[in-house]
Amino acid sequence: MKKNLSILLVVLLGLSLILTACGGDDSSSSPQSVAGAWENDNDNTVGIAFGDDGTYGIFKAGELMADGTYTFDGSTLETTPSDGSGTISAKVVINGGTMTWTDPNGSVSSWTKK
Repeated sequence: MKKNLSILLVVLLGLSLILTACGGDDSSSSPQSVAGAWENDNDNTVGIAFGDDGTYGIFKAGELMADGTYTFDGSTLETTPSDGSGTISAKVVINGGTMTWTDPNGSVSSWTKK
């Protein structure tokens, strides 16, 4: 009985992971779509991870370089570093697994979801 229950739980977990991976349209910008790990397209040693809890971390070669909190309303991403250096804003477009940022100075960066 315990063995059958364990197998059932593993199967259900696997199905939920498959359905989560296949479900939903990830092509539009939404507050949920920014969450996850992203790699910079110009420098694959740089990554950023956005948590569902409104926190983020920026990494270079696996080392945490900065962290803080963020908000994302579907088009504007605002980050507030924990070092108190002030809020940074960027316009963001997410299309599938690609995120493009445009900062107020017009600089553009591209990220790929991992």
